[in-house]
Amino acid sequence: MFVPTLHGGQAYEIADAIAWCNERGQSIKQCLNIDLVARLHTEMSDDLLK
Repeated sequence: MFVPTLHGGQAYEIADAIAWCNERGQSIKQCLNIDLVARLHTEMSDDLLK
């Protein structure tokens, strides 16, 4: 059963669905793995250095 989050929004709904599948060891077909570590690190560093 889907339980809505307190924050709402599509991003939270997608994150909840992915977390639910990960907890049960199920993969999501047609879901791309995107590595955003370097991009987030750069953008967060830039924000903190301003």
